[in-house]
Amino acid sequence: MQLPKISLPKFHMPEALSVLADKLPFRKRERGGSHMRAHMRHPCCLVAELLIAEKGFRIDGLVIEASRGGIRFREASRFVLDRRGITVVVIIGESQYPGTIVNVGNNGYGIKLDTLISDEEVERLVANNPTPHELMN
Repeated sequence: MQLPKISLPKFHMPEALSVLADKLPFRKRERGGSHMRAHMRHPCCLVAELLIAEKGFRIDGLVIEASRGGIRFREASRFVLDRRGITVVVIIGESQYPGTIVNVGNNGYGIKLDTLISDEEVERLVANNPTPHELMN
């Protein structure tokens, strides 16, 4: 004898509860990999300039992160303007790194470099330079 199939109504969790549940530290999340970085970031604190080619002016600031494919530049100004899509050149000492601003946030400009720099060059840039956190302590 077979038991009759019982169909239970589907339960939909209210959105507020599902958002809260997603923040629980032990909850497994889907990790598709789209958020993964291609190159490891290295924190640093390098005095630099950002040359905005089309406008012909320079902005003083700091490189606070460097990787093979990008640089995080924090301008010395109190305000960070939305300059997404602008072609720039990051100047660190005698070296120049052309790229495009792809991200803007409170911590500066995310710049995608036009060409990858070598691991050795990244290591040279960040070697013997304090991180922003070390400067504040």
